[in-house]
Amino acid sequence: MAPPGKKRRYTPEDLEQAVQEVIGGMRGTEVAHAANIPYEAVMRRVRLIKAGKEVVVQRRGPKPTLAKSCEEDLVSWISGMQSRGYSTSRYAILVKANQILRHLDPLGSLTGGWYRRFLQRHPELTNRVAQVISSARNSIDEAGVALLFDSMGEAMKEHNFTADRIFNMDETS
Repeated sequence: MAPPGKKRRYTPEDLEQAVQEVIGGMRGTEVAHAANIPYEAVMRRVRLIKAGKEVVVQRRGPKPTLAKSCEEDLVSWISGMQSRGYSTSRYAILVKANQILRHLDPLGSLTGGWYRRFLQRHPELTNRVAQVISSARNSIDEAGVALLFDSMGEAMKEHNFTADRIFNMDETS
C-alpha cells in the first residue's frame, strides 16, 4: 500500500491490461503487485465488467467552472487575437473568461488558479512573452518574398555587384 498522502500513478491503459489479465485467469494480487496498481482498483473494475455495467472514465475532482464549449470559444478567441498580432496576457484572458462566466453565473468569478488549470487542460496554449510585429511584417507571403529576391537580383546585375560586396544586414546577424 502507498504511504499516506502519496498517490500511485498509473495509466488507464495499465489498468485495462491488468483487468484483462485478471479476467483471463491470473490472480488479482499478483497482477496488482506486478503492475503497481492498487488491488482494490483492479478488482473494482473487474467486478463492474463482470456485472455488465458500463465503465465510464471521468476526470477526478469538481467539474470546471466554465463549460467545455465556453472554454473552446475562449481558446479560439485567444488564437484569433494572437493571429491578428495582439498579445493576450493572463489578465486579459481572465477578464474575458469572467465576462463569459457572468452570463452563466452573475456571482461567480475566476482567479489565477482557474487560469493555471485552464492552461493545463489546453496544452496548445502556452505562456509566452509576445513580440510586437507590425501587420506588414506579419502578412508576408511567398509571392512577396519572390518579388524581393527578384528585385535584389536585378539590382545586383544592374550595379555589377560581386559576391564579396554583399553583406547580411538582418537584425539576427
